[in-house]
Amino acid sequence: MALNPEQVAFVVLTLPNEELVLQRRHGHTHFENCLGFYGGGIEVGESPLEALQRELTEETDLQPSELQLKSLDRFVLEVSPRRVLEFHAFIGRVSVHNFIDTDGGSPENYSLNELNKRTDLTPGSRAMLDRLNERNTQWH
Repeated sequence: MALNPEQVAFVVLTLPNEELVLQRRHGHTHFENCLGFYGGGIEVGESPLEALQRELTEETDLQPSELQLKSLDRFVLEVSPRRVLEFHAFIGRVSVHNFIDTDGGSPENYSLNELNKRTDLTPGSRAMLDRLNERNTQWH
């Protein structure tokens, strides 16, 4: 693995019915047309939470303060021989009625069981789901 992994922050968004909201990625360099959790790279000088709040503001019409974001996990993943990412994961709840993707992607919601069967997830999103399944994490 690389000595300096790229830093990434993302959020596991949950709906009141316990479904998870992911973004169908369009126009992205990495993992085009895959499903991934909302978030992105951490810029120099940003904390993971600050980066996530910036990304949510750039990618959605959500106000991060409304989501009651909580730290969920942190892990490192080698996504290719030349690319290693360190993920900082958060969890937040969103209402389906106030959610709009403004980044050219499209939000899609699924139950955990449905997501476990999908083959079109980004590597980081797949790894996060696997970690959540191992822990039997509840979404509330």
